[in-house]
Amino acid sequence: MVEHAPAILVVDNELGVTSALAIRLREHGYTPFTAPSAPLAIECMRNHAIDLIITDLSMPDIDGVTLAKCIREHYTIPIIILTGYHDDFRRTLRSVSNVTVLHKPIAMQSILDVVETELAIHARK
Repeated sequence: MVEHAPAILVVDNELGVTSALAIRLREHGYTPFTAPSAPLAIECMRNHAIDLIITDLSMPDIDGVTLAKCIREHYTIPIIILTGYHDDFRRTLRSVSNVTVLHKPIAMQSILDVVETELAIHARK
């Protein structure tokens, strides 16, 4: 039996970030999807069974916290928010469950380690 490769959605308005993450995720056996904005991320989630989301905090249309809140209305999957900010958004994030915040700059391997851990934790639930 072939095992399901976890589908990971990367949301960032910077094409270089989404491309680099997608390449590394694919190299590690994941099925990556990318979206340059929160509205397109929501559309992608409607069309694909996504297992985990990695999103940037700061995006021009809808920020990562608002996206996380929207996702929580319908899904329980893990969410990883990447940010260069340290405290400005934490108060609003408290109302969103199962969100991991990683501070930039961060090594790609650290992101992959967190992805693996979050997927394992979510699989046990």
